[in-house]
Amino acid sequence: MKNFKNPLSILSLCIILFTSCSDDDTEDVLLTESDRIVGTWTLSQSVVLGITVPGDGSTLTFNECTATCAGIDFQASDDSSGTFTYELTSDNTILSIIDNDSSAGGAYSGDWAISSFTNNSITLSASTFIGDVSFTFTK
Repeated sequence: MKNFKNPLSILSLCIILFTSCSDDDTEDVLLTESDRIVGTWTLSQSVVLGITVPGDGSTLTFNECTATCAGIDFQASDDSSGTFTYELTSDNTILSIIDNDSSAGGAYSGDWAISSFTNNSITLSASTFIGDVSFTFTK
C-alpha cells in the first residue's frame, strides 16, 4: 500500500484501469475497396419487389485480382457453382460482374450499384425489368 499513498500513483493506476484500447465493434479500415472485397460473402438477405427474403447460404467468393479479377458463385438452392470476372469502378460505386456460365451459380451478371460497403457487409442493388432488387452479403 506504500505505493498508493502518492496521489500521482493513484491517478496513474486509474488511467491504466479505465483506458480502453479501442472499441471492439469498430471495423479495421482496409486500404482499398479492392482489398476489402476479397473473400467469401454469404447472402444474408434479398429484397425483391419490396419483399425481404432471408439468405439461403448462397455465396460469392471474390479472389484477389491478378491479371483479371475472378471469383466463384455458389447457388445453395441447386448446389451449383459457376465462375465470374468482376471489376470495381474507379469511384467504387459500381461492381460489374460477368458470369462465365449463366446456367451455373446464382447468375449475378450485370452492373450492381454498391449501396453500402464495409469490411463485413456489402449491399448490391439494381433496377430490373421486374423492379428494384438488392442483395446483402456478409463475410
